[in-house]
Amino acid sequence: MSDVKNTRSSYNRYSVAFKMKVVEEVENGILSAEAARKLYKIPGQTSISEWVEKYGINQRINKAVYVMTNEEQNELIRLRKENKRLQRALDDSHLQVLAWESLVEIVEEDLQVDLKKKLGTQLAEKLKEKLTQSD
Repeated sequence: MSDVKNTRSSYNRYSVAFKMKVVEEVENGILSAEAARKLYKIPGQTSISEWVEKYGINQRINKAVYVMTNEEQNELIRLRKENKRLQRALDDSHLQVLAWESLVEIVEEDLQVDLKKKLGTQLAEKLKEKLTQSD
């Protein structure tokens, strides 16, 4: 039997922050692309030049670049979800208010009574009673 070698090639995945660090060092003249490739043990011959093309100064003009930790990224995702949930709750509240206002208008028309005015005076009277009782 002959030995069968695993011919599946492996790919190194680098974070955007790492790529940008290498690109910055190359663009600032701290390292040449080849020196950076050797220093950081990057196997691809064209990887760094592709990174420079993608993340270099010419591509960053008019772009904001944020480097976040995993916790910050998770917090951002959580806050976006919370924002969506609160927006839906606010929309539901607006619909509920519109429904109640419509119901009050219909009852006022049918009974020929100004409920808002009566309700306001009733509440004011009850509040006045409670205040005099507590003295």
